[in-house]
Amino acid sequence: MHQKTDPTMKAENVWSAESPVCLDSALLSKFLFDDMAVWNSNKEEPDDPPLLNTDEKIRLGNKICALHKDILSSWLRNTEMQKIYKKYDISRDEASEYISYFWWERILRHIVNEMRWDHIKNKGHTYISTKFLSFIKRKNLWIEDLLKMVIVLKNKVVESFFDQEFNVMHQIIDAFDKVSTEVSKNYNDIIIKLLAEYTNAIDNSNIISKTDIHGTIIAVNDEFCRLSWYRKEELIWKSHNIVRHPDMPKKIFKDLWSTIQDKRIWKWTIKNRTKNGGFYWVKSTVVPILDELNQIVEYISIRTDITELKEAHKSLEEYTEALNETNMVLKLDRSGEIIDANDIFLQMSGYKKDELMGTKYIAWLIWPENDISGDNMIPLIQKGTVEEMRHKIQQHTTWKWVIKNKNKGGSLFWTSTNIVPIMDLHEDILEYVVIQNDVTDLEIAQQKLEFSLSKQKELDIKKDEFLNIASHELRTPMTSIKWYISMLLDGDAGEMNEEAKTYLSQVYKSSQRLLNLINDMLDISKIESWKQELLMQATDIVSLLEETATEVKSLFEKKRQNFIISIDFEKFEYTTDENKLKQVFLNLLWNANKFTPEWWTVWFNCRKIGEEIMVCVEDNGIGIEKKYFHKIFEKFWQVKSSLTRDINGTWLGLPIVKAIIEQMDGHIDVESEIGKGSRFSIYLPINQI
Repeated sequence: MHQKTDPTMKAENVWSAESPVCLDSALLSKFLFDDMAVWNSNKEEPDDPPLLNTDEKIRLGNKICALHKDILSSWLRNTEMQKIYKKYDISRDEASEYISYFWWERILRHIVNEMRWDHIKNKGHTYISTKFLSFIKRKNLWIEDLLKMVIVLKNKVVESFFDQEFNVMHQIIDAFDKVSTEVSKNYNDIIIKLLAEYTNAIDNSNIISKTDIHGTIIAVNDEFCRLSWYRKEELIWKSHNIVRHPDMPKKIFKDLWSTIQDKRIWKWTIKNRTKNGGFYWVKSTVVPILDELNQIVEYISIRTDITELKEAHKSLEEYTEALNETNMVLKLDRSGEIIDANDIFLQMSGYKKDELMGTKYIAWLIWPENDISGDNMIPLIQKGTVEEMRHKIQQHTTWKWVIKNKNKGGSLFWTSTNIVPIMDLHEDILEYVVIQNDVTDLEIAQQKLEFSLSKQKELDIKKDEFLNIASHELRTPMTSIKWYISMLLDGDAGEMNEEAKTYLSQVYKSSQRLLNLINDMLDISKIESWKQELLMQATDIVSLLEETATEVKSLFEKKRQNFIISIDFEKFEYTTDENKLKQVFLNLLWNANKFTPEWWTVWFNCRKIGEEIMVCVEDNGIGIEKKYFHKIFEKFWQVKSSLTRDINGTWLGLPIVKAIIEQMDGHIDVESEIGKGSRFSIYLPINQI
């Protein structure tokens, strides 16, 4: 048994141990009991042994800090601690991080501080830190095991000072007793607070009700009232049938009672009825509450409002049903194999579902290295198109295209196809949905249209070639015919009677019209074939306008029309093809003369507008309906009306005008109204000037 030393020597003997002495628990308990008995036998009254004074406690605290590593190592390797590790599946790293750092370090700091100061300033100090609390919750550590860890730690510290006076160890034991008390208090306070917080969180985020063992409602929370539209006093002491919706089968509630009366938890999705006749959906959990004798005392129902989710699910089902009724739909897994096909797809492809399941919809769609030589069973797609498709869906975007397909019988059909990658919450692809519309009739019609357009282009080319050849072949003899007729009329072949002259004059006029038609056809042919080149040169537009007006002046005088010319500037030079631009002016003025009755007016104006120069020919003649504006610039097209029936012409003037102006990077506008006249305006960019 440990012998007491001379009190005058205790200060020196407290620190005399060079290394800690390790004892087993039985020997340590025997020592503490026997030594306490000896100490008490020398006392007149059974008071507690005296604690250390301030200086001694400071030295003890410093010594505990110095022995920190040895105490910690011995504590963590203790048999009781090993049992706790195993019980709660605490790994070596977790013991080192949580139990060592977040547990021992806090207790050590507290004990050392208590040694240095009689009263610890931070009375709100807790040994359960926020991070250690998370560890306790995760491992479900009990208070008994936490206190056992404190006792083992206390024993390890006491062992390190076993050869010191009893009051040293009593000081340590006293400090650890306070720690144990504090741990118990903190643990209970925290658990109670957490329980209150959990209850509050559940109450504010769920629909809660309590019923007695007969199913009568005895408590509801505010969320229950808000969702059901009932007040609390309308629900208390009522059966839950008050909110049961008639759509819910009675057998569900029979199963509910059978389950909870068997002391098991029941879960289901239920449709409830509100006070005003509406409805809401809840995910319901009913828990039987048992007393200490394992008897049911009440039931708690915890529900979550999933009305929006159910509505969304219903909408999704309706959308899916509509999609399946009007489209061909396939589902592919992540490897591109078919996992589902709707009836319309099966009907179009001619395959049965079991023939398609597990097959590749498109070879090398997802993984190009797999089956790169095999033909696709249904889609007939080139590999280049598949590479583009694969790139699109790997970028999580939808691929859209019209593809050619072959059904089981070998017949072809075309589909407008969308391949949509379906992602999870982590943006990883779960599957692919292929949505297709049958566009076979449209594709065939388009192919026929393209064939017709191709044939039309061929005919247009041949027609233009014919007109070009015919025009060249006709112009030379027509020029000769006109020249000979002119000679006859001038008397070069002798005198002829007046009747013969009249006939020859008509022939001369007809030959002139035919020659004009040939020239216009040659012009338009050259423009359309891009063979006409512009001879660009500096031109005074004022002189050109006045010269053009002089040439046509006699036409207007002959019909006794009022011809007015207006130019807003005296001289203006720009670079253009003078002859082609003059041809444009002449065609517009000839048209105005032809379609304007006698005694009426024609205006010929020119002015600058912004960065353009505008030349305008306006009349107050018969006018043109707006619906024909786009037609008047087509070849050989004429407005059909009683007013234009007797007007002759080649009907190529306006197409030639439009083609020449556009070749000069300009444009032409038309304004007209029946009975009020027409206005043709050409615009040329000044930067061409």
